[in-house]
Amino acid sequence: MQKSLSNPIKEADDAFKKGEKAIKTGLLKWSADFAEGAMYFQQAAKAYKQLGEKDKAMQAYLKYSQCSEKINEFYGAAEGLAEAALFEKDKRKSFELLKQAQNFFKIQGAANQGTNFLKKFGQKLIESDDPESQNFALDIYETLFEEAFEGDNFVWNPDVVTDYVQILMKMQKYERAIAAKKRFIKYLKQTGSIDHQMRRAYLEILCIQIIAEDWYKIENTLQEFNDNYQGNAYGQDEYLICVELHDAVKAKDFKQIEKIAKKPIFSFIDIEVVRNLKKLAMNPPITDFSNQRDNNNSSNPPKSKDQILNNLLL
Repeated sequence: MQKSLSNPIKEADDAFKKGEKAIKTGLLKWSADFAEGAMYFQQAAKAYKQLGEKDKAMQAYLKYSQCSEKINEFYGAAEGLAEAALFEKDKRKSFELLKQAQNFFKIQGAANQGTNFLKKFGQKLIESDDPESQNFALDIYETLFEEAFEGDNFVWNPDVVTDYVQILMKMQKYERAIAAKKRFIKYLKQTGSIDHQMRRAYLEILCIQIIAEDWYKIENTLQEFNDNYQGNAYGQDEYLICVELHDAVKAKDFKQIEKIAKKPIFSFIDIEVVRNLKKLAMNPPITDFSNQRDNNNSSNPPKSKDQILNNLLL
């Protein structure tokens, strides 16, 4: 007797129908079985996802989330919303779902997973060719960046700062990248965190200023670096590299900048910063150092967290 061939779509549809039946009430069934419903909706959602049935997968994941919430299974509630968000076509609705998911992850004690889903969504937008989507993604990362300094969030998501700065560098938002590094330094000072992170942040700021051809601010960064160490920064490797870069810029010696950027210490510096510094050194700008002023993003100063969230949810 020939075995019947399986039909994956039908199996997924059947699982979804079983989920609906489980939560349905009537004359002979007074209470919904949300635990059973969650099980079947999750099963259907995973099958639809694997089959590329995006709309059906989104609906199944939303049902899975709703059922999970009813039985106080907050991880499932979060997972369902987060997965559904990745199939939602409206990016603002996606963001709303992801923020709801993040709240459930926090309740469950897994806030970092909510952040990871937001980053995954942001990366998806960054990789698109749509400037509006890319700017939206940038605002998502900026929100995560600001949240990183609340409570103990940074402990769970230390890479948020790096991710945010790398995106800013790729989008040539140099002023905002510098502001982000300064915000990071402020946090390190407040918490008394690892000293070498602060030194590297100052070096990265100076490198970004060179990349942005923001020559006149380099001297200020050197002074701030030294002041932060009560005038004793000369014993720090990062400070000495900053001085070397400053002298090379002053001499308009871009070959020297290229040599400096190959030193071992740069293996610990943000990869996008190093890549852009080497690119500039190999393709020197034709500019008047004495009169150069950085207009890059001057009309887009860093926004507050509340401003970012309001813009995202408009």
